[in-house]
This record gives sequence, C-alpha cells and structure tokens, in this order.
Amino acid sequence: MQGKYKDAEKHHLKAIETGSEESYKDSVALLHIYIKDNQLAKAHEIIESTTKKKDICYNINEAYYLLCKAEGKYKEALHYKEICSDILDSLTLAQNETTSIGNRKKSTTMPRYGKRTNC
Repeated sequence: MQGKYKDAEKHHLKAIETGSEESYKDSVALLHIYIKDNQLAKAHEIIESTTKKKDICYNINEAYYLLCKAEGKYKEALHYKEICSDILDSLTLAQNETTSIGNRKKSTTMPRYGKRTNC
C-alpha cells in the first residue's frame, strides 16, 4: 500500500504546484493520504500551507477534525467537528433565506389569472 500512497502523493504535489483555483482539492486529498499513512507532521504542514492560500474554512476545519481524531485528540477533534456543523448550519440558513426571498419575489411579480380558489 505504501507504493500507492507515494504515487498519489507525487501526483497531488504536482497538481498543487500548478496553483490553479482547484488545487486546494489536491491539498485536501494529500492531507487524507498523510493521515492514512500516519505522516501526521506532513498533514499539519499541508493544513498550514493551504490556509495561507485560500479561505476554505469548512475544509480546513474538517481536516483538523480528521487529524486530531487520528492523533487520538478526541476533545479537540470534537471542537473542529462542531465548527463544521456550525458552518453547515449557517450555509443552510442562508440558503433557506435566499430561497424564501426568491419565493416571495416570485409571488409578488407573477401575474394572477382568474379568481383565486381555496384549494
């Protein structure tokens, strides 16, 4: 299995070097490889380097959760998992508010035909 991790690491590092808009995904994938391969110091380095480049709050907190869990730091892992839950709750709330506003806007701008019924 070690050989597969090395190949995957090489490919992800090459993709990260491109600096593309999507390279953070390779950073997260590489992080998972390091955790599975018990290279926890490298996992910390990936998190640090990625947070300097992008504002990917959810993914980074999830990464910290996975890393702390792998290190047996369950209380700290729970802290990061709670942050992830808060972020998802915020996103869901914002999405629901946007949908609600869109629905209200549609109901005030759509023409009404005929009499309204109580269906």
